[in-house]
Formats: sequence, C-alpha cells, structure tokens
Amino acid sequence: MQVVGVSALACLLSAAWIRIAVRIPEPAQSHFQGPKALVSHLAADTKEAAQFLVRHGNFKVVIGLSLAANLIFASYVNVAMPYMVTRTLGLSNAMQGLAEGILACGILLGAILVSIRPAWCHLRRIPMLLSGSALVLLPIAAELLLHLPTYALFALVAGCMALAAGMVQTVNITSLSYEQIHTPARLIGKVIGLTNSLCMCAIPLGQAAFGPLIDHCPMTLIITEVVMVTLLTCLIARMAMKPDE
Repeated sequence: MQVVGVSALACLLSAAWIRIAVRIPEPAQSHFQGPKALVSHLAADTKEAAQFLVRHGNFKVVIGLSLAANLIFASYVNVAMPYMVTRTLGLSNAMQGLAEGILACGILLGAILVSIRPAWCHLRRIPMLLSGSALVLLPIAAELLLHLPTYALFALVAGCMALAAGMVQTVNITSLSYEQIHTPARLIGKVIGLTNSLCMCAIPLGQAAFGPLIDHCPMTLIITEVVMVTLLTCLIARMAMKPDE
C-alpha cells in the first residue's frame, strides 16, 4: 500500500505540474461525426501511411529492425532478467530492483549517446548497433556454463543487459529520427503512429513467446537463439539497404 500511495502521489504531482507549467492550446472546434466516421478516418490514415512505407525500401528495413529490436531483444530482457535474478540466482526483490535500475541507466546512456554524437548514429549503423546488442549477451551464456559466484554473475547479467539495452535505445531513436527526416510533413504523424503501434504490439507478442521458452529450454540455448536470429535479421537488413533517397 505504501508503494501504491507513493506512486499515486507522484503521478498526481506530475499531472498538477504539467497543468500549471504547460500551455496547451484549445483544440479547434469540430463537429462530431460519430464512431463510424472516426473508424473510416483511422482506416484511411493507416492505409495512406502504409502505402508510403511500402514505396520506400529503406523504411521497410528500418521498421523491420525496430520490430526485431522489440520483438526479440526487448521482450527477452523483460522476461529473462527477473527470472535470472530471482530464480536462477536466488536473489531478493531488492536485487531485482537494483538490476532494473542498472538497466534503466543503460537505456538513458544510449539516449545520451545519440544526443552527443548524432552524426555517428545514422541509417547504416543501425544493423551494427543491433548486432552489438545481441553479441553482448554471449558473455552471460558463457558465465552461466562456468557457474560463477552468484554476485559476480549478477553483476555480469545486469551490466551486459544494460549495455545491450543502451544499444537498442540508440537503434530506436535513430530509426525514429530517420523516419522524421525522410517523411513529408503532412504524413509524419500518421507514419510514426503506425510504426510505433507495430513496435508496441511486438513486445507483448515476444514476451508471450519467451515465457514458455524459459520454462522449457536452458537459458544458454535461448541466448544463443536470440543472438543468431538477431544477427541473421541484421545481415538481411544490411543487404536490403539502399543509398539514402
């Protein structure tokens, strides 16, 4: 109850601060046309965004890599990290919270890297970054086989996953930036809305798949499969890329 209370208070204070500090313009008055018209507009916007994406080869590559990053890697980390910390290593919820904090720091550092060196993060580096995030998981598989001391393995798991998550964050930001730069102004909202929806749908699907896999397969085998599928996806994407239009 204390955790719920603190979380609710933080959300309430955040909402109050946004209402006080942010000037939100009043929406333009429009006539409500009913749910049927809204669905029709939504379908038309989605179709227009999809047609635009299909016509541009590099957009399909970027979306494919973003889907792979969320369907494979993000889903694996979300399911595997709590399992490894609390079940494989037998550590407490406090250590699980620490691992989540380290993971969040890795994600923030990935975002900071893009802001510091934006010219370094471009389209052709996306496959390399995603491949790197997969390869960083290999030391975890190796150390699981070697049966390291518990806290040494915890440090390795948290550190490697944080590093990999930081690389995936650079992939997501670089992909989004590429879409914003190369999409006409009138389609930016529609295109980004469609791609973000696809990526968000990929995470629960991946999590639903990794749950049974972790129950029935050794973690070392799962990590190896994640690495191989990710590397194969990146190789295909790199071969499919064309010079920027």
